[in-house]
Order: sequence, then C-alpha cells, then structure tokens
Amino acid sequence: MDNNWTIPLHFGSNGIFPSRIIPGPMEGVMTPVFCRTMHQLKLLDLWITPFIRISTAVPRLGRLKQKIARFIDGNLPVTVQLLGNDPELLAETALQLQKLGIAGINLNFCCPSRKVLQKGSGGTLLKNPELISRIIRRIAQTCPGFPLSVKLRSGYSAPEELDNLIPACIAGGAELIILHFRTVTEAYDQVSNGLERITRAVSLAGKTPVIGSGDIFSPDDAERMR
Repeated sequence: MDNNWTIPLHFGSNGIFPSRIIPGPMEGVMTPVFCRTMHQLKLLDLWITPFIRISTAVPRLGRLKQKIARFIDGNLPVTVQLLGNDPELLAETALQLQKLGIAGINLNFCCPSRKVLQKGSGGTLLKNPELISRIIRRIAQTCPGFPLSVKLRSGYSAPEELDNLIPACIAGGAELIILHFRTVTEAYDQVSNGLERITRAVSLAGKTPVIGSGDIFSPDDAERMR
C-alpha cells in the first residue's frame, strides 16, 4: 500500500473512500452534537454510521432518513451500517437507503453485544459463513453496482475461522472487508497476535481490500497495523 494516507481507496466497480483513514462507527458517541462538531472542524472526510438494526420489517424511508440525518447533513460520503440476519429485509432496506444518496452499505457481522448475539445477528453470524454469503449476495442482486462492504471479527471463537469467512464474504460479493482482529468470544480482551490475524486476512482476501481495526490509539498504532 502507498504510504500516503490521503490517497483515495477504490474498491469494486463504484466504491471509493476519500482517504485510507476510516472512522469506526461508535454507538452512543456519534450524537448530533458530536457529528456537527466533526463537520465544523473538518476532522474527517467520510462516515460509517453505527448500525441500524433490521429485524422484522423494512423501515420507512422517512425513518431511515431521520436515523442518518446527523451524518448526511455534513455533505460527506456516508456509508450506512446494517445489522440483521434476514437477507430479504436487509436487501430491501439497502434499496431504500440507496434512494437517499448514500455512498454504500456496510454489513455488521461483528457486534459482540450479548443482546445482539441472542437475536442471532452481529457476531453470531460468524458461525454461519453460508448465511453471510447469502445476505451479501442478496443485497448485491437487489442493488447492483451499489458499494458493499462488511465488518468482521476474526471468527466467533477461533481466528482459524477466517479461512472460511473471508472466502464466503468475497463469494457473496463483498468488495471491501473491515476486520477487527479479535474473535467474538475474546470481546475486548488483550490478544498477542492481532496484527498476524489481519495479515492472514489480507492474504486470504487477495485483491479485495482489507481495512484493519482494533486497538488504534495513536498514529504509531495505525502505522504498525498498516
């Protein structure tokens, strides 16, 4: 990778991030005041939203617009993160979001929250690579050409699960992978080989770009991960 962090990152046929520094979704932190401040101080050049949970129905267009208003008000590219386990509902929601002019969809297959896991979404889906692939494929079929990325952990209980997860995501049509190097069961524990896991993911992904995530507290941490 080029050493210049400001070079845009192109992925798939239409996906583009304006730089190589991607702000992670932060539920409970990305309030309207937070977003407005970030916009005014020009501290970032794109957003990935905290997840919108899709469980029993497709939200109305007005409701979706309300949920992402604080991000799109800054006129920056916005990728909306969705969480759920129903391919049809997720695909129809992506189609609705496409009408709002967002930059793409990111699928959350990583959340370790007990409540999310009990609902069979987030990190639980890492146990089922075939369903992950079906979800991605259904969205790709419903919204052809719409930039589509995924957020993963390195497995549910073991990093070796990456050997199945990465190919499943790419086979489904994921064009970019964001990888938090811990497993779901590791939650936020310290791990000694996080960067090696990202290296393995990069190898498995081939030409599909991989964005590293986890324990970046300083520019030096980011450089080490890269």
